[in-house]
Parts: sequence; structure tokens; C-alpha cells
Amino acid sequence: MTLTRGLRQRDSLSPYLFIMCMEDLSRMIHTEVERKEIRPIYPAKGGPPVSHLFFADDCILFSTAKRKSIEKLKNVIHKFCEASCEMVNLSKSSLHFSKRLNEGIKDDISEMMGMKTIPLDEKNLGIDLFIGRRKTKCFSNIQDKMKKRIQQWQDGMVNQAGRSTQIQSVTNSMAQFQMGCFIFSQQTINQLEAVQRKYWWNKSNGKGYYFISWSVVSIPKRWGGLGFKNLKIFNEAIITKLAWRLIQEKYKKMGAYS
Repeated sequence: MTLTRGLRQRDSLSPYLFIMCMEDLSRMIHTEVERKEIRPIYPAKGGPPVSHLFFADDCILFSTAKRKSIEKLKNVIHKFCEASCEMVNLSKSSLHFSKRLNEGIKDDISEMMGMKTIPLDEKNLGIDLFIGRRKTKCFSNIQDKMKKRIQQWQDGMVNQAGRSTQIQSVTNSMAQFQMGCFIFSQQTINQLEAVQRKYWWNKSNGKGYYFISWSVVSIPKRWGGLGFKNLKIFNEAIITKLAWRLIQEKYKKMGAYS
């Protein structure tokens, strides 16, 4: 049999083939970890080791900075590429090192892997990969995105009923993915609610008197409010749901919780 054409981009079979291929890569890495050829990292004292994480078509590999471990990881990637007829896009691949690692070792590993060091402000799926102590700054892009969307709406004539629908359907859900991963600070929540409040009252400069507090507006409709999301309660609810699933379904793989 001679193959004359491959799968199209949106072929329904393509995701399944991709999962099967990545499962092979996972098993290859796991085998080398069991042989102690690849040294995984331990995110917390007494916690489980982590050698790789897969999410959709993204792949994150973890290893200590030992030369033997890095060479073995590179060898696994090379074998996987030969078997799957795929290639690693080095221009889209990056490295991240511990702050305590010597600069000379960092340069050696970067040269060995042929990859550049990832910047600290790098994002993945709209979330900063590196969250520091100042979490408010990390989530400022959500506020900027919300302001940009509201600016587009303000160019047209929208009454208060229309603005209510826009807030319920669009802006209330802009931070949903990030809220499913992190607990937002009260300052961040106040900033997001302030942007929505100014738009709903049609006060672009933020000045003026608000006749009803935002906490009253956010009450469910069956209790006399407008049904806007209380972002603090919503954030706590979905984080609690995730924690409950981690406790009740502890034997599932981490990918099942995404």
C-alpha cells in the first residue's frame, strides 16, 4: 500500500492519532525516569515527581540540570521524532531555569538543546507561566482586555438593558479560565468590577453618583437583583469545585481536571 495524501487539518481522526503519539512519548519518558536516566523535579517536599505535562498540543518537560539527564531527555525527543516523522520547532521552544542555577550551566544547556531562555512574562493559554508575589500585575491583562471590549461597545448606541446583557454574556466570563486556576486578590476583583460598573452606569470617566451598589446589582434575579456574577464568590466556587474533585477523584490523571 502506498499513501498518497495525509490527513486534512480538521480531520476527525487527527486528534486521536495525536493522542496516541503523545502517549508513546509519555511512556518513553516514564521508562527513562524509572531507569533513573532522567531526573524529574519535585514541586514540593514529599510530593510526587514531575517529568512532563501535556495539555492539548503543548508539552512541558521537567528535569534537573544534570548533563546526563539533559542528554537522555534530548535523546528521547530525537527517537520520538524519528518514529513519528515529526520535528521539534526550536523557534517555538524555550527553556526555563531555577534562579539558583549558575549562568554558565544555563548557557551550556541552552547550547546543548538549541533553545533560547523563556522570558518571565511568557503566557500560555492567556495565563502567565510564572506567577510572582504581585498577582495583581499578572492579571492586569484581563482588565485591559475588558476595557478594550467595552471601548468597542461604547462606539455604538446601547441602552442599559443592552449593557446588562453584554456584561452577563461577555465581561462576566472573561476571567473564568484564570479563576479556575488561581484565587484572585480582592484588589484584582475590585478593579474588574469597577470597569463593568462604570460601563453599566455609562460613566466613562468614573465620576458621578451610583444609585445602587454593585453588590445589590449582583444579587440573583430571583432575589431582586440583575444576576451579574459576584466575581469573588464565583472564584471561590470554581476553585472549591476543583479541590473537591481532586479529593474525590484522586486516582484520575491531572489532565482530567482541565
